[in-house]
Amino acid sequence: LDEAYIEFSSAPSLAVEAARSDNLVVLRTFSKWAGLAGLRIGYAVAPRAVCEALSAVRPPYPVSSVSEAAAVAAIGETVLLERLAARTVAARERLRDDLSGIPFLRVLPGEGNFLLCEVRGFPACEVVGLLRRKGIAVRGFTEPRLEGFMRITVGTKRECGLLVRALRGLEADRVAEKRRDP
Repeated sequence: LDEAYIEFSSAPSLAVEAARSDNLVVLRTFSKWAGLAGLRIGYAVAPRAVCEALSAVRPPYPVSSVSEAAAVAAIGETVLLERLAARTVAARERLRDDLSGIPFLRVLPGEGNFLLCEVRGFPACEVVGLLRRKGIAVRGFTEPRLEGFMRITVGTKRECGLLVRALRGLEADRVAEKRRDP
């Protein structure tokens, strides 16, 4: 079970269940909630037999000393990181509300540190490109199942405001263009 975004979710963690189970493995990461994505560090909560099997095939130095030190430091700051995760959740919900008011977007339900939006009426890649030209980075997709979608990571209040204004500007441009070409 992948719990990479559990700190941003209202769902309970199943890590305790994994420790009691004989066939459940819960995977967690420091990438999202601790901001250590570039360090590629995470962990598994699993039954003893699974941990022993994983240890038998693990490389001698599976993570760098820098990654390990950062993870240990993050564990020492869990109260701060939980507060930051709660702020991210609040910002995500504000951004969800703001984006839901933009007619060409459909914001999908989710509980990560990002929002997945379907772009309707014109290609998502156009929106991604227009935003990129304004200095706003969102993730577009080329794989067929997600081709009409974009992923928006929750940023600061200022960043979210710039994004929403830019998207509203795209909608205003679109409306104006329709008026010119009936």
